[in-house]
Amino acid sequence: MDQKGLIEFTLRNGVPEVLCHWAKEIEKTANKFCKDPEFKRIQFKIDMNRNAFIVAPEYEDVFCLIQSFNQHEMDIPEPMKKILHHSIGVYIIKRHNKYEK
Repeated sequence: MDQKGLIEFTLRNGVPEVLCHWAKEIEKTANKFCKDPEFKRIQFKIDMNRNAFIVAPEYEDVFCLIQSFNQHEMDIPEPMKKILHHSIGVYIIKRHNKYEK
């Protein structure tokens, strides 16, 4: 899948079911922040093997992803909160390195 803004990586830790749930919630809220009624613009998926797939085609989408995480932050159990926070940070760095050279 060669979609602009797609970054894939594997998380080393975390309970897959919990990570999947919170990634879905963050994705849904991020699309609301970016006013995407079809909920397709921003994608944040974590599978049962802890592979993370994040798509945020435009820079404003990245900000929506961050806002969404911040909104859910108090509800996400530790240490999943740190893992999800780290995954969004990894995405931002990898995306910048991939598309801004």
